[in-house]
Amino acid sequence: MQRHGGPSGGGGGGSPGNGGSDSGGGGGARPKAFDLEEADPAPGQPYPPGFARTDSDAGGLLLAAAGGAQSAPAGATAGDAERRRRRRRAARLALAGALLAVSALAAAALAVGASAGRSAAAAASAAAGAAPRPVRRLAFGSCTAYDLRPQLVWTSGVIPFNPDAWVWLGDMFYGDNPDIDCAKASGPNYTHPQCDCPTTFMHHAPYQCFSGDVEHQRRRMEGQLGMPEYAAFVDFMCDGPGRGGAYPPNGADAAQCPRPIVGTWDDHDFGWNNGDKRHPRKVEAKAVFLDGLGDPQSSPRRGSATGLEAAYRWPSGSASPPPPLSPGDARSSPGDYIDLVLLDGRYDRDTLPCSTRREWCRQIMTQPGLGPSDFQWAWCRDMYVDGGPSGGGACCARDEQWAAWCAGAAAPAHPRWRELCDPSSSEFASAPAVLAADNITVLSTPAEIEAAWKGAQSSLWRRLVTGIESPLCEMVGARQRRWLRGAVAASGAPLLLVGSGSVVAGSVGHLEANKTSTCDGDDWSCYGRAQANLLHTLANATGCPVILTGDAHVSDIKVIMPGSPPGTNYSSQLQTARLAKPIWQVMASGMTSSTARSLGDPCEGTWLEDIVGLRPLGRCAYVPQPAFGGLEVDWARRRVQLSIRDAATGDVAIAMDGSRQAVAFDLDSCQRVE
Repeated sequence: MQRHGGPSGGGGGGSPGNGGSDSGGGGGARPKAFDLEEADPAPGQPYPPGFARTDSDAGGLLLAAAGGAQSAPAGATAGDAERRRRRRRAARLALAGALLAVSALAAAALAVGASAGRSAAAAASAAAGAAPRPVRRLAFGSCTAYDLRPQLVWTSGVIPFNPDAWVWLGDMFYGDNPDIDCAKASGPNYTHPQCDCPTTFMHHAPYQCFSGDVEHQRRRMEGQLGMPEYAAFVDFMCDGPGRGGAYPPNGADAAQCPRPIVGTWDDHDFGWNNGDKRHPRKVEAKAVFLDGLGDPQSSPRRGSATGLEAAYRWPSGSASPPPPLSPGDARSSPGDYIDLVLLDGRYDRDTLPCSTRREWCRQIMTQPGLGPSDFQWAWCRDMYVDGGPSGGGACCARDEQWAAWCAGAAAPAHPRWRELCDPSSSEFASAPAVLAADNITVLSTPAEIEAAWKGAQSSLWRRLVTGIESPLCEMVGARQRRWLRGAVAASGAPLLLVGSGSVVAGSVGHLEANKTSTCDGDDWSCYGRAQANLLHTLANATGCPVILTGDAHVSDIKVIMPGSPPGTNYSSQLQTARLAKPIWQVMASGMTSSTARSLGDPCEGTWLEDIVGLRPLGRCAYVPQPAFGGLEVDWARRRVQLSIRDAATGDVAIAMDGSRQAVAFDLDSCQRVE
């Protein structure tokens, strides 16, 4: 999500937000201009220096051979090229030396588990059968940088933390952002070619001219891979005997990466800020992201029918885990292992529900002086006037229609009531449904729907077209919801991790002065029926569910408790009355000075303040400075520690209110322990 003075008092491209994340650097100031000389790519060169495209099964880039041909800047001499090569070589050697020292210190300081360091046994098992090393310490994060400034978090924070695995939670790179700071590089009228474009519901000057531009997205992805600090991190995680020099290696292949690197995307690596399923080149965009992870060309995630959703099972103790997690299989036996499910909240996401911005857009569309060249006006026109396949507005009407039906006096007696109205039910939204023109009759059978096509198409065709997909406004799509239910049902793990690029429990209850909905424009709260159903699905897991998320450019820890605990006020919105168990959430977002928020931003009275009691460490217990997330499992004590880690040191971070950002819970009860 991008918030730098766009349609919400802070929302950039995509949908209007509630004033909370993305683009504009810490606290809303845009980052410095991308300095071509500092980053050292040759102007016009399609790939970063030292890299070359390949058609290998790794689906990404291979480090070019030393001394390989590189295109040079116009007018550059052989001496200039040699000096650049020497600078890069010296930087890599210096970084390698620093990493040796960091790795030694990290191994000496490691306090959890017998798997500290890279043991000979782990390397031997990877060589013999590509068996993954035990995962007891996990790191994760999102939102690197708008530009290509140094990313010291990898060498100063993540490597010293010594994780057994890394999970990307979106915005690994900013594929829709310009390479420069438009405010500094193009003057007050944004005349730079990267900052000037016609306004549409997807595009607007100055910072969203590259929405949906897959070629630009690939360049930005390769720029991320070219970051020396990130390359050093990949080398640290992926020293397996099967790597063979591939860059990037296949992060999910234990033979290449004994410490896995896996992940999902969010809007900026999707290529469209706050984007949804209408992205015209989303299959190509997905290929770019998977190339960045080194996923092989044979990966099932590369097909056009599915998004990036994936399931992983990692051993965490001495015993071998059950077979890989496969949705639809019988529930696995208990043991010391971790199941990870990654969601794709972009590929099949519906447009925003109509109720979320209707009143706000009415004000925008009637405001004097605004017109087609204004992004807010263009976005609202698309959503409520002439966008979408029907031409009557692109917003999703199904949540509003069915909420009104469910509130009717006769609805509870309907045989499909639980399926259409109860997000806590396992039957919820399990089959399509169409509401007739009287807004009372439910068309369920093929014969009823066929009759509507024949006799009422003129009045019902929009509902007939969209109702065959799902009876709710979807965040991940009906197919992926069914897949997730199968994954949760098949998981017997004591710990179930769920990665979501979009925040599940964000600024719950916060209402901007000029809005009529607590939807921030992009997170799960905008899709309330889908949000409630997700929470109940996860709470039915065998083990303790932990949501890993990012996006907001601040980091914090939350817990959603069943019922209405004292001091909380979220039960009604999140529908927790019948929640089966606590659900934890760790939001780790803003990994560099480019994306992390400023310490000077106020908490009280803003979207940053937790006003409903979700943060166990305090209302303003969030980290605005660069950070990443950590999770550590102590199987002997049956405890899990969740933490926010300081990007500069890898230590537990200190929050805005001075609290130490670490919380532990019991693996048997999922309840917090001191």
